[in-house]
Amino acid sequence: MKKIAKMHGIHLKCLFLLVLNCVGCEKIKSFFLDFEQLKYDLFLESYSKLSKNNSESLNNFKNKKCLIELEAIQNGLITRERWALQIVDSWGKLPSGIFSGNTHDFGSYFQCLEIKRYETQYCLGRLFYDLEEKIASKIYRYDINNIAFPDMVHVKNAPKVDTRRSYITFGTCLPAACPFDIFEQIINDLLPKHPNNFSIQLPKDTCQKGNNDPRLTTEEKITIGLLVIISGLVFISTGYDILCTNRKKSQILLAFSFYSNGQKLFSLNEVNTSETIQCLHGIRVLSTQWVVLCHTYAFYLLIPIHNRVVHDAFVSRYSNMIIVSGFVAVDTFFVLSGLLVSIGILKHLEKHGRLNILQFYFHRYVRLTPLLAISALITVSMYRFGETGPLWSIVADINKKQCEKYWWSTLLYIQNYVNPDDLCFVHSWYLSVDVQLFLISPAIVYLIYRLKRKALIPLTMLLLVCIYFTLNVHVKHNLTTLFALPGDKMKTAYVPTHIRFSSWLIGVIAGYFHFENRNRKIQIPKMINILGWTLSLITMTLVIFANYPLQQLDENKRFSPIVHGLYDALSRIAWSTALCYIIFACAHGFGSVVDRFLSHSYWRPLSRLSYSIYLFHFIVIGCVTGTHNSPPHFTETAAFNIFIRNYVITVVVSIVGTLTLESPVIALEKILIGSSKKIEAISSNGNKSGIQQTDSENSESMKKYQ
Repeated sequence: MKKIAKMHGIHLKCLFLLVLNCVGCEKIKSFFLDFEQLKYDLFLESYSKLSKNNSESLNNFKNKKCLIELEAIQNGLITRERWALQIVDSWGKLPSGIFSGNTHDFGSYFQCLEIKRYETQYCLGRLFYDLEEKIASKIYRYDINNIAFPDMVHVKNAPKVDTRRSYITFGTCLPAACPFDIFEQIINDLLPKHPNNFSIQLPKDTCQKGNNDPRLTTEEKITIGLLVIISGLVFISTGYDILCTNRKKSQILLAFSFYSNGQKLFSLNEVNTSETIQCLHGIRVLSTQWVVLCHTYAFYLLIPIHNRVVHDAFVSRYSNMIIVSGFVAVDTFFVLSGLLVSIGILKHLEKHGRLNILQFYFHRYVRLTPLLAISALITVSMYRFGETGPLWSIVADINKKQCEKYWWSTLLYIQNYVNPDDLCFVHSWYLSVDVQLFLISPAIVYLIYRLKRKALIPLTMLLLVCIYFTLNVHVKHNLTTLFALPGDKMKTAYVPTHIRFSSWLIGVIAGYFHFENRNRKIQIPKMINILGWTLSLITMTLVIFANYPLQQLDENKRFSPIVHGLYDALSRIAWSTALCYIIFACAHGFGSVVDRFLSHSYWRPLSRLSYSIYLFHFIVIGCVTGTHNSPPHFTETAAFNIFIRNYVITVVVSIVGTLTLESPVIALEKILIGSSKKIEAISSNGNKSGIQQTDSENSESMKKYQ
């Protein structure tokens, strides 16, 4: 009997634990929503609800096509027809890994649009729900109203999202004949009362249809016509170049020749003189690659990924400061820009005593603008003919709308002040800053030309003014890191010219010292050179890795705005000064193995492509991003592999762009203006930005100092 009583007691305990476990299971289940049944209910009830609705939107349906298709889908689901089940199956589901930051399920984009029975549309919706703050703050760290790609649902004029609520983005598949937004109220009415307070938002501007409108817009016709004309010129010019090998050729007819331009572009030969700065080729190429690498990682971390909470882990590793601090690559281009413009103007002033300002500006504008203009035109008019995917229309629409509205400020190089929140080509702010600095360069360089070393006093004052502006804007707007949103750091402390000119000014000063010592045999004592290299490399390393504590996203460890302002201001000056010593040492034979590496001939073709690469790489990254069919899982290795693909594709696109537009423009400019020596004297160096490389600049132009 004791044994029976003991067994009975054990059974009671097990039963009690089972009851507790079941109660716990119910609580766990209550967190989730039966989303699959909700989709079926929507299709099964939409027809009956809409057919009884006498609203204006329903009366606008032509021939009741929407109702007919909804009735067909309803009957198809009841009878289990394949095409109807495919529509429901194309919808996204509640994703797994929500607590790792996976808040997206795109469903089956292609399955939705390939249904033959009726034309369908693929759209993105949002499922909102309440979540504890301690959990939501990890998954939804960024204010989605202040970042370009929060969850890639960027809808203009959409209702403001309550950032205090968590949400999941899911793909939907519906009849194309039905306005997407009419289903929002129906599906919300079907939601059961729930402790997590579920609600659904269906913004119609995220929809895509399988068949593009075959009618061409005016912009598309202009773009296609222009591309046909350019292709025809290339074909004729290349044919003329190849067929007329044994006779004197017209330079005008050779302007668009792939053959001649390709020979110049890929040539490894360059005349080396004592005044040639060959190391600029390697610096320019490595900096361009660094920019593409950083932008690739940035896109990868901002698009929907399976493990969004990786943001914190990414910036918590010192090694990743090479990516996070990659903005110094832009300062490198400003240094090169200032260096080259200073040398070019000083050379011309020494020879002629004056400068033709209008010709100087015109030459610069003509060098930069055609490739930028055709890129903007293609972005506005040709994106819909590209590859497709769940995010394609959103990525394309962001660029398209911004370029449609602000193309003029882009081509006038003023968008960093006029529309810093809506940049056409986000990365093209650099060109605006560079051109604005170019406009003031004659005054700055003329000051140096007249005052010589005494000009260092007013130039130092300008550097102090730049530091003041940087500190003031950080304190005024309470700015910290670019990753600490909400904030206006991009438009107030990153793209304005009066904040960014310190690196360029240091390049101008370095150009003066290089020009002054062009015919002298510089002797740097070995120990001084070792010390200079050591300090330069240590300074660059500190600039990159001292940024680590400033980039941590923990609110309790965040530094004050003035600390961030000091870092931004002083790091640019420190980086630029260190870089200038490296350039100076390499140019005068004190660079050893570093100079041999940076000056190797294999850098030259990529160096000549640097402007095109810079211009096209963001478009390529956007296109690759737009074709993701599901949220990828972020790893640093995967992101680096994507960078390799992005860079290779960008180089190929840049070769085509350079040979068909940039090189012909340069050739025609020389022919039409005439006197190529005069043009080169004015601007072979002076009219290059730090990122632009066209002619064989460092040997062709530097040797003319003699």
